[in-house]
Amino acid sequence: MKEFHCKHTYSDGETEEWTGTVELIRKTASATEALVKGRGSSLTVIVGDYTDGHFLCIPEIDVGCPMAGWGDLFWNQERLCSLMNETDAVTVAAGVKALMDSRVRAKKHNQER
Repeated sequence: MKEFHCKHTYSDGETEEWTGTVELIRKTASATEALVKGRGSSLTVIVGDYTDGHFLCIPEIDVGCPMAGWGDLFWNQERLCSLMNETDAVTVAAGVKALMDSRVRAKKHNQER
């Protein structure tokens, strides 16, 4: 399980900070499934690559969309905010970034799980 930090300024100008966790559930050749938790929510997220780039799905709330590079928090948060509540969108984008960053580091050191 990996911990990550979120900081977001809402449209009313209020800035909030919180901590979340991401836990790898399963990794296959085509997708990675993880549990992202933060601010009272717990969402199963499936991410992967397809012909035109990256995708993200959250089956339990009927959300699925293309994503920018995993580290592009601004674009990914904006895209997710159009499909789900803002706090969860920020949490999911940050959780996926943390998950994929740790996978890239592990791959560089030949330790990918």
